[in-house]
Amino acid sequence: MATQQQAGGKIKTSFKQKLNILTPYVKTRVMDQIKAVALIITYLILFQTLILGIPIAQAAVIAIGLSLVIGGLTFFMEGLMLGLMPLGETIGLKLPQKSKLPVILIFSFILGVGATLAEPAIGVLKAAGSSVKAWDAPLLFLILNKYSSYLIMAVGLGVGLSVIAGMLRFLYSWSLKPFLYITAPIAIAISVWAYFDANLIYVTGLAWDCGGVTTGPVTVPLVLALGIGICRIVGSADKGASGFGVVTLASIFPIFTVMGLGIILMGQVPQPMNETEFFSAKNRQAATSLFNSKDAMIGYAFLNASPESQLSLFDGNKENMLGFIKNLNADKAARQKVFGPKEDALEKWAALQGTKEQQLIVFGTLQKARSSVAAYSSVVTERLDIFDILSRNTKAAAQAIIPLSLFFMIVLVLLLRERLPRADEIMIGLVFAVIGMGLFNIGIELGLGKLGNQVGSKVPSSFKSIELTEQQKNINNFDPKVVQTSVTQDGKKSTFFYVKDKNSYQQIPFNRKQYNPDTKQ
Repeated sequence: MATQQQAGGKIKTSFKQKLNILTPYVKTRVMDQIKAVALIITYLILFQTLILGIPIAQAAVIAIGLSLVIGGLTFFMEGLMLGLMPLGETIGLKLPQKSKLPVILIFSFILGVGATLAEPAIGVLKAAGSSVKAWDAPLLFLILNKYSSYLIMAVGLGVGLSVIAGMLRFLYSWSLKPFLYITAPIAIAISVWAYFDANLIYVTGLAWDCGGVTTGPVTVPLVLALGIGICRIVGSADKGASGFGVVTLASIFPIFTVMGLGIILMGQVPQPMNETEFFSAKNRQAATSLFNSKDAMIGYAFLNASPESQLSLFDGNKENMLGFIKNLNADKAARQKVFGPKEDALEKWAALQGTKEQQLIVFGTLQKARSSVAAYSSVVTERLDIFDILSRNTKAAAQAIIPLSLFFMIVLVLLLRERLPRADEIMIGLVFAVIGMGLFNIGIELGLGKLGNQVGSKVPSSFKSIELTEQQKNINNFDPKVVQTSVTQDGKKSTFFYVKDKNSYQQIPFNRKQYNPDTKQ
């Protein structure tokens, strides 16, 4: 159907014509993001399957997650180009004309902080805290968990200061070299000094990683747009390139602020130690300081520490420990303080990680304990809470994008007295940015993050024998009589058994510690 021009000057098109117009545009944008992530995804998959010889666990979930990463980046980058960047460039052009230096510097600082909060990689950084053991790196654990908000503020402070330095450089045509000659050696010197402290050595790696977080898809375009816009007004025609270089500063300054945060907090944490000693009475007060409450510390111990270390929390008194679990089993409020809001959290822990005595306290009878262990062990993968994943990541995306956008609009309309350019495009862009960041965060959680963790956890298998937990399977009614013994030429013995998998038989090493004679699993 041919297009029709209405009286108001608008062109009326059919739905099919709209699709024909949009499809090539969308296809180009999607292919750009596929090219951006295809290399790293292909490398991780081929490395695990061909080099390590280990199949991808939860492949379907990871595939969906990777698709969401691509879709999220497509929406986010389009939203950035339509919404945030035009606002940043317009403010960069108008701010030097209508405002004095203090206002420009205050705006630059707030822009740096806001852009940091909007970076998708910030969510990944906060999620990394779950992989750190409290007794191995207490200071790093404290920063990534209890004080993760302090970490984000420290990174934002570093980026804000770097944007101020960059704007001063643009305004006064300062060279970039003095900044680098001064800051880089100081950052290296601080890192070398921190190497000799048992706690700060782990924060050093975090600080340098935070410098990389700031060079993401939000900070770089916004800061460059602002800098180039300012340089167009205050610089000469041949100095357009002066708008570049601030991203380098944005990578260095957060190293100082994160290391500063670590130095401030290092007096509050104990030194790294083994887990049993960590939960002992001597170190309990210091250990509790790493958590939001004593109940949170006890829950962490039950979920992450060995039975011997759990017993240390109760001064080696098994009766007190079992009495505590019995009270949790009867008191819902106390149970939620220790194990979280999920109704079956205590039962799941007891079935999968609890000792025989702990299982009897939770389930009451040996028969019920056996059936519960069988039920929880038979679940190969944990069911995904789709509503929780969607709501949590959408909320995080909105909290990152909307405040930054409102700040831009307030500065443009109230401070600079300018109209919002192409308001409809900008609003659509901001919606796209929120949708894109939400999808990207979900994709990282389900796809790229899982894939990276799998490869990282399996690399040690190339050097020594390790257990691959996602490939463990539960065998019910196991009979130890099927276990056989093999012997090497040196006389060393090892035990194994055969498992029938469809039409083939697999030889499995027998680990007696993993066999429960009470449940026969």
